[in-house]
Amino acid sequence: MSLRGRYVGVTLVALASLGAALVLGLGAASAEPHKSPFRTAQVTASCPPELPCADWAPCLPPRLLIPAPMPPCPVGPPAPAVGVGPPAPTADVGPPAAATSGEPPTPTVAIHVRAPDSAVAGQELEYRITVENTSRAPAHHVLVLDALAAHARFVRATPKPEETGPELVWRLGSLDGGASREIVLVLAPTGGGDVVNCARVQFDHGQCVRTRITRPQLVVSKTGPSEATLNEPVTFRITVTNTGAVEAVGVVLIETLQKGWQLGQKPFEEDRRSQGTWRLGTLAPGKSETVEYQATPRVEGRLCTSADATAAGGLISEPARHCVTVGRRVMTLDILGPRTAYAKRPVNFSITVKNEGSLPATDVTVTDELPEGLEFLDANQGGRLDDRQVRWALGTLAPRQSRILQLQVQSNAERDVRQVPVATYSGGLKASTEITTKFRGAAGFDFDVEADKYAVEVDTPVRYTATVFNRGTAAQTNVAIVFELPPELEFKEARGPAGLKYRIEKGVVTFEPLASLAANAKDAVYQVDAVARKVGSALVQVGFRAGAAEKFTFKSALTQIGEKQPP
Repeated sequence: MSLRGRYVGVTLVALASLGAALVLGLGAASAEPHKSPFRTAQVTASCPPELPCADWAPCLPPRLLIPAPMPPCPVGPPAPAVGVGPPAPTADVGPPAAATSGEPPTPTVAIHVRAPDSAVAGQELEYRITVENTSRAPAHHVLVLDALAAHARFVRATPKPEETGPELVWRLGSLDGGASREIVLVLAPTGGGDVVNCARVQFDHGQCVRTRITRPQLVVSKTGPSEATLNEPVTFRITVTNTGAVEAVGVVLIETLQKGWQLGQKPFEEDRRSQGTWRLGTLAPGKSETVEYQATPRVEGRLCTSADATAAGGLISEPARHCVTVGRRVMTLDILGPRTAYAKRPVNFSITVKNEGSLPATDVTVTDELPEGLEFLDANQGGRLDDRQVRWALGTLAPRQSRILQLQVQSNAERDVRQVPVATYSGGLKASTEITTKFRGAAGFDFDVEADKYAVEVDTPVRYTATVFNRGTAAQTNVAIVFELPPELEFKEARGPAGLKYRIEKGVVTFEPLASLAANAKDAVYQVDAVARKVGSALVQVGFRAGAAEKFTFKSALTQIGEKQPP
């Protein structure tokens, strides 16, 4: 039976070994043993029974072992011819035994070659080279090499090799577990003898392992105020925590204070930083140590501190920084009002509270204790009377911010009244002022001046009233009244008794003289309406004269104008 056209499948297996060489011998049937030109394997199992051993030249092993001569094939009757098909089974070929528990799998790469057993001279020879990863582990940098036979020349290949001489080279990259790649190679015999073509596979395999290095971990946190008053001690608390899995040995806490701080009772050095050190010893995992200390700011501005912890082995924590705005809290309180006033008539007082410091003043409260006989009539800014004390709760005043409070009272009799308003703020700090007013009874012929608002915000209307009264025994003639408005006020309108006309010129409102005001007649009332336009103290002067007098007698009404407050 002719062997022409018969195909034989050959399996070569490479185990995780760079440069593992597998040999395929192709040629005419021969009963003589054939030696591999690579001499890298030895037979460990008998030839497959389906084919005569002569057609497996040489008999190929399922495992790579130490180099050794190829043993002779066993003698026996030839098996029936086989056609082209899948590679014939090889003894003891298959995936490696399961890896030891806990170890990663090792890649196993096999190379299978199908080739014609014999061919006519001049006929092209087609080889099918299959590279298969029979394991679960990926193989990397897979390289297929084919040494061209001495009696053949390269025609083509799919895919094309990266190199074509003196050896064909295919670089297949990584081959995942269970994956395979096929190469179709075509050679042309050149005469001179049998064609012996050899293919081999190489690949890389490696393992990466991780060893966790356990060490302590120090975390520093700090608490303290965000604001402080100049020259008043401040308390800080620093906590060091070991968040690592092992104990920290030789823990030391270091606190550094920038220039401007005085640490505890140490002498203050204006141009040098201060530093405190605490030796905390050993800190177990998850444990914390807290240190509390005091420092006094000696300069205004933003003063910062920084704390970090160290331990044996060069361990250093991230720094914990804390900054404090240092300034002054200075509150001023003023009261404005008439030094003399008529009894049983409303009288206005203005109380101005202002934060002159560089820090916000919190919990600001203004109180005014009303003396006996002084009756409360009204107050702005939410002022309320409680047990003869008028109280304003103002909350927080920012640096340079002020509030103007209005108080309206009247005395039920003639007396001297002393008022002492008090402002408290920021944990018990105080400011105070005082005013004394002499209340007298109205007698004879005179006039009075008042403002309906003694404290307003910008763009607020204000009404000023002058009242002329005659408590004497005879009529008064040629009664004249003028209003002089300051620049802080803008004139809007004026009204006089009996429809008297007026003129306005450069902020001065002049009414026509009233011909006569009889004794005990109804009071003559003059009113001027204006709008507050500028922040400041608006002092309205009202002049009065009657009869043959040539000069005016002036009385004033004061209105404090402040900035608009947020709603």
